[in-house]
Amino acid sequence: MLKTHGWGDPAAFLDRHPDTPCLVTIRDPRDAVVSLMQRFDYGFDHALAYAAQGAAGIVGAARQPKSLLLRYESGFMDQATTIDLIAGHLSLRPSAAEMEALFRRLRPDAVQAAIAEAERRNRFPKGLPAGETADPSTQWHPGHVGDRLIGKYAKLLDQARQAAVVARMAPYMAHFGYGA
Repeated sequence: MLKTHGWGDPAAFLDRHPDTPCLVTIRDPRDAVVSLMQRFDYGFDHALAYAAQGAAGIVGAARQPKSLLLRYESGFMDQATTIDLIAGHLSLRPSAAEMEALFRRLRPDAVQAAIAEAERRNRFPKGLPAGETADPSTQWHPGHVGDRLIGKYAKLLDQARQAAVVARMAPYMAHFGYGA
């Protein structure tokens, strides 16, 4: 698994391996910044820098010929058909029962319960902020599942901060069709 934020250099890997199937999840960067501020107590500048750091990698991954785009705003995480879509993209053929079991394990409430169990078992590396640590086996971090609200930036970011996100994330927003 390559993540475009926080770890490694996914663009360099994808340049060397252009036939790698990619699952690309996107979200309005204004909402992403707000979520980082809410869930991890990041200040605005830190949240914006963190979101922007991965943006180029996300666009690069989406440009790969074998990319599947999953838009946060579509609610893909709540749709059982997402498992079938991803399996097909990866040329996997799980049974209906396997897909149902996986969907149940990946529902937001189940992920929150798994994170709580990982915290109880001390699975998160110590000494790092919640947004910069992850369970080694799942890559989920404390606070991984937030409130899941869409468009919350309009109430929680003033016009100047909204404009700063739009300016910094303009290529990402244009590529994925997020209006200013």
